[in-house]
Amino acid sequence: MNVSVQPSHDIMFLNRMVNHLDISPFIRDDRTTGKIDCSVLDASNSIILKIVVDECEAGFAILLKQVGECQTYELHSGLLPGFRGSGAIAAGRAVIAWAKNFGLCQKLTTWAWEHARHVLLVTRRIGFQEERREDWPNTVNGKQVRRVIFAINFSPLLPCP
Repeated sequence: MNVSVQPSHDIMFLNRMVNHLDISPFIRDDRTTGKIDCSVLDASNSIILKIVVDECEAGFAILLKQVGECQTYELHSGLLPGFRGSGAIAAGRAVIAWAKNFGLCQKLTTWAWEHARHVLLVTRRIGFQEERREDWPNTVNGKQVRRVIFAINFSPLLPCP
């Protein structure tokens, strides 16, 4: 399996992936209705990454610069069904390696729904460590949910500039 991560400014690709029927239900809560429009990310400090597996578009990763956080980005991602499981682990490791190799940040964070056990497993397997759990202010499929916050600290000994 050949996994590559490519920076992209292709908002149409991102919108297509985020709104895909096999990705969209897992990345939204009940307050989000209709199609998600990612065009606001084009003018932000965010980085859009296209995940390609064996020359096929497999998914996306968005790295959102955290305001007020020293060199911290929050990772959000989605993969099409054929690229989950071991493919998700390879893709996740490729995204982390990309962020680390480009010196993008000192800390990378992400989160997952507490009830999404497969996502929690993959998140841990790619190198994230759990920091805390917290209630989510909105419902998902009519139910109260909690999320698990994860982080990777690339430079734990370096102070923020």
